[in-house]
Order: sequence, then structure tokens, then C-alpha cells
Amino acid sequence: MRGEGFQRLFDGVMRTVHGRNYRNTASLGNLGDQGCDGYLFEERTVFACYGPDPYFRIKEAVAKMRADLAVAVRHLEIPGFMQKWIFVVNYPGTHPLLINEAISGSVDGLECEVWSRTDIVDLLMADARRQPLVSEFGSIPKEAKSVGRAYVVPESTQLPRRCAEAAIRLIRARLKCERSNYRSALSYWSKSVAADPFGALVAQTQLLLGSMAAMAMAGYLNPEKLQVGPLLREAEMSRSTWRADGQRAWNLMMVVLHSVDDHIQRKDDDAAPDVDPIGDDLEKLIATVVCGNRLALGLIRLYSRKSGQFETECLDEAWEWMLRIPVMATREEYQRRAAELKATGLLDTI
Repeated sequence: MRGEGFQRLFDGVMRTVHGRNYRNTASLGNLGDQGCDGYLFEERTVFACYGPDPYFRIKEAVAKMRADLAVAVRHLEIPGFMQKWIFVVNYPGTHPLLINEAISGSVDGLECEVWSRTDIVDLLMADARRQPLVSEFGSIPKEAKSVGRAYVVPESTQLPRRCAEAAIRLIRARLKCERSNYRSALSYWSKSVAADPFGALVAQTQLLLGSMAAMAMAGYLNPEKLQVGPLLREAEMSRSTWRADGQRAWNLMMVVLHSVDDHIQRKDDDAAPDVDPIGDDLEKLIATVVCGNRLALGLIRLYSRKSGQFETECLDEAWEWMLRIPVMATREEYQRRAAELKATGLLDTI
């Protein structure tokens, strides 16, 4: 959304979260809105919205932020009326220059912040209430109610969106034994892998990592002491497939685990495993992705058996971990990390 539409949308989101504690404001003649597009009474917080149409340019955003803050400081009493001032932009993330402007623009008795549209979505997902949502945005269409759980990748992560959503949809359809949905999910997943094989590898490694983390954090798995047999039975994977490609998928996931858990004191035998190099071998890459998906399925089934939860509940928990664990975003980042690990003698290039 842009312009006034962005401000109206922001007002709607804030009302679903804060109710009557939030008030949108109006501009009046020559007085304007005095730098206040919205107001939280109890927190004494003033919002200034910026949704440029058609493009977001950081220099113009900084100038707009500086001007809006100056207007608010000039017209609104600090701290009686305004204790916090927040600049809200329709950009996916918060640019460092805007953060710097907020820090430098703070005055005695006034705290300044910047919200991106990622912050708005996070606020809506965490705190919005059902009845105000219906009042602001309408009831859920009947055709949407039958779709089932939606897996949405936040903009704040570098996780490849289509690949991640496709991988988890495929597992969910398999867990629910829905033949038609499985065929549809398989087709969608296959197209996502074909369109972006490396993105599929990143997403699949992250899903396997999230599945492992869900089970491990519940106390049902020590990833350093994997019992392969039970996992392969639940994953419906043969020993030969495990040796050919499955172990590569698992070891790649373990390398990522070690890279995000470097602060943990490990035993000598808990070092990150060597990974069979993939290089430019597309068939090997795709085989790794396929086995990673099957191993994630196996972990979800194991977690369900041990915990007594529904398999779909275990999958949802794995999804939350999948989003929470940092993602190495690009091929260059993977190559850089691989070079670091190679220098330590832990593995050859991935």
C-alpha cells in the first residue's frame, strides 16, 4: 500500500491491536496534522506515516523523516502530549540511515523509532484480536476457510519464500494422507525446485534443521548421537539411499547447526561432520533436496510418536523453528562460510 491507503491500512491494524487506545488523526486546513498521523493515548506515542508512491528512495525518506519530526517537535508538547515519536514506512526493512536519523533526532524527553512494514505485520500477527479484525477488514471468505494452515515466510528473513512454502506444504499433505492435495503439492514443489534449485537446497536444509530443533528442544533427540534406523523407517528411506544422498543432506544440516551454535561448548567427537561436495552437480543437489524433505518427514513422525502430539502440530512447531534459526542467505554466503569451515579443517567445500 502507498500514500493515504498505507496510512488507512496502518490505522486499521493499530485499532485491531490497541482498540480505542489508538486514534487516527485528521488534517485541518492550514493547521495540517501537526506531524501526528496517529496517536496512542496511554503510551503518549505519535506516529508519522510515509508510503511513497511509486518508489521508496532512502534520501527522500530521510528528508521526510527529518521534516515530520521537526513539525511534531514544534507543535506538540514534550513530554506531556508526546513521549515517543515513530516514523512508519511501507518499506520491507528498516534502513540504517533511518535508524541513525532517529537516534540523532531524539531530544530530551522524546524517544524516536522507525517501523517498517515488517514491524507492522509482526504486530498484527502477535497481538491483533479477532473481533476488531472482523470489524476492520471483514469476515473470512468461505472459500478461504477450507484452505487449511497457511505457511507465510516473513519479509524479515532471507529464507527463499516459494521453496520454503512448497517444501512444508508437501510434507503436510503427506502427513494428512490427502491424495489430491499431495499431488497438487508435489507438482508445486517440483516446479519450485526446478525454478530455483539452490534456493530449494537452502529452504530444505532449513526445514530439516527446524524439524530437528523442534524434536531436540523437546528433549527427544540428540542430533550428535543420531540413531539412523528409527529415522529411516519413519522417512521410508532405504539404507542405500541414506548412504548415497540422505547422509549428505543430514550432514549439511549439521554443518549449518554448528555454524549458528558456535558459542556452545562441544565435545571433541561433536565436531561438524564432513559433507560430500555438491559443487555444480545438479543431480546431486536435487537428490540432496529430495532426501532432506524425506528426512524432515521422518523427524516429524518420530517427534509425534514420542510426544503424543498430532503430526501436523509437530510440523507447525518445526516451521516456527525453521523461521527462527538464522538463514545463510546467498550462494556467496554459503561459499564464504564453507571457506571458513575448510580453513578450520572441518570439511571440504560444499
